[in-house]
Parts: sequence; structure tokens; C-alpha cells
Amino acid sequence: MPDQVPPILVSGFGPTATALAGRIGDRYCATTPDPELIRLFDISGGAGKPKHAARLPFALRSPEGGISSADDFP
Repeated sequence: MPDQVPPILVSGFGPTATALAGRIGDRYCATTPDPELIRLFDISGGAGKPKHAARLPFALRSPEGGISSADDFP
């Protein structure tokens, strides 16, 4: 175990998960900065904790065998 435990990012894509993130997480992570979910995170114990919203790139293998980035899809 490290001397200092790293911060735990908790993702929440709906109200139940976001409320849990506020209670147990050190930070909140989502794919969009939804004001209602951010407010819920804050009132569930997350006020003052960092919040992150980002669309992370990833790759998919197409049926034809090629690799496509997430940006290739709507």
C-alpha cells in the first residue's frame, strides 16, 4: 500500500451513480458537464471536490477487421 492513497475518480452517468460518486469519490468524472448531475454530486457530498468531463478517444475493431477511432462514429 502506498504511503498516500491516490484520489479515487468515480464516474456517474445517472442520478444513482452520481449520488454515490458524491458520497464515496474524491473526484467526479463524466462524459458531459450535465449541470443537474454536477449539482447532485455536490449536494451528495462532493461539494468542493474536482469534477471532470471529457470524451475520451477509443478504438473499435470493425467487422472488416480495420481499426476505427471513436471520432468516426456519431
